[in-house]
Amino acid sequence: MKQNLTLRRVLKNASFLAVGALMSTSFSVNSAHAGPGMMPPPPHADHHAGVRLAFATQGEAQAKPTELTIHLTAQKESTSPVEAQQALNKLVDSAMKATSDQKDIKTMAGNYSISREYTQKGPGRWSARQTIKIKGTDSQKLLSYAEKLQKIGLGVDSFEWSLDQQTQQKLEQQARSEALKKIRQQAESDAQDLGLKFVKLDSVMVRSSGMPHAPEAHPFALMAARSAESPQPQSTPEAQKVVVTVMAHAWLNNQ
Repeated sequence: MKQNLTLRRVLKNASFLAVGALMSTSFSVNSAHAGPGMMPPPPHADHHAGVRLAFATQGEAQAKPTELTIHLTAQKESTSPVEAQQALNKLVDSAMKATSDQKDIKTMAGNYSISREYTQKGPGRWSARQTIKIKGTDSQKLLSYAEKLQKIGLGVDSFEWSLDQQTQQKLEQQARSEALKKIRQQAESDAQDLGLKFVKLDSVMVRSSGMPHAPEAHPFALMAARSAESPQPQSTPEAQKVVVTVMAHAWLNNQ
């Protein structure tokens, strides 16, 4: 029995030594294969030496509007929806013909709707409506035609002043140049205040405010405009402003 116990101890110790040898061999093999490619990469180096500042500035340009759009509404009522619609079609057709011979006036028919009015006694009359707008660069002529349309039964809803495309593009270029000059001047000024030297601009973004327009509500209501004695509508244009925003980053250093 004692001999068997001794033999078991010898076998157990031999097993521990074998496992330890394997672990040692495995470690040494892994260490041997670990090369430079297995090492963590060095931190990324910033190739721009100095200070990076973010800037945003605006350039503006303005001019008097060059185009006027007058929004009108044609409306007819009847106890029958068909009759209301037919009467409205005749009125709209007359309005379109009133300016058809004027090449410098654009006349466009817009949204159409028909609805039934309800009273305490129940369903009432049918009302058919359609919007019309006239547009041109000769504002006095346009206002005169708006008066004619009022006299045949249309109502003036609002005025809208805007810029023609050529003038819009010209103002955008002026505002853009102003903004770009201002952002460079700002970067150079800040560099001087910081005791540094302006190097360059990057990540420059330019955004335009788009086509400006100035809607103007008109004081005359639809019912008043139906009268043959309706006064000629008036509208005073206000300067239209175009805004361009420039955003950029500036690099400064002490060289």
